[in-house]
Amino acid sequence: MSKETLQKAYAGLASRCNKLAKYKFLLSGQYIAEVLKYIASTPELIGYVSACNMGVDYRACLAEATSGDYFRLPKDAKTAVALVTGLLYDFDRKTIGLHQFLRTYFKDDDIDKSFAMFCNKVITPYLLAFKGVLDGAEVDASPTAADSPAEEAVRETIIPYIAALTETVMSDSSLDDEVKDEYVTMLEGLYLALESSGVKLIKVVWMGMKAIMGDYRGGASYLKSIEKVMKSYALL
Repeated sequence: MSKETLQKAYAGLASRCNKLAKYKFLLSGQYIAEVLKYIASTPELIGYVSACNMGVDYRACLAEATSGDYFRLPKDAKTAVALVTGLLYDFDRKTIGLHQFLRTYFKDDDIDKSFAMFCNKVITPYLLAFKGVLDGAEVDASPTAADSPAEEAVRETIIPYIAALTETVMSDSSLDDEVKDEYVTMLEGLYLALESSGVKLIKVVWMGMKAIMGDYRGGASYLKSIEKVMKSYALL
């Protein structure tokens, strides 16, 4: 993986994180989703996230980071990347409520100021940690690094669903072009993950795709079928 490719991928991440920090709490959900969509659809980044997750117990790290009156970001860059990426997914899936999280760990009477503190103390350091991981080669982040291969049958079964769902999205007149592009990008990301054969990579991309496309009724049957296949091969 070339340095130029990594720099380009990181620049895209930095742009989206900076956009997230620029806006107020009210629009935070939209821009968190954009960050996650970009990570999930960028093989160079998702490979590093998958590698950072190796050996890191997300729930244990989250419990430690939130054990006091304020959120304590891990000093280790790899752990910080794994923790904050997981936290953003939890916010996006509403597993953790961002509003209550801010009220608890970034206290201020003004929720927008709480969100600004969160961005300064979590999102900005997250970007720096990501940059440190990319520059320092702290992890082996090739798409299949430290990852067991998915069975060929998984790809052969799921890829037709991806093709059919892509066709459904593109022909759905109820979706505007921006949403279509978003969905197709996620589908392409899952296809690339399947081609790389990395089990952990496939799982991470699927989580992002489900978070973004989960409410799309037109694709519900395809998403359900994909999830059923993944579960049958113990990918979930």
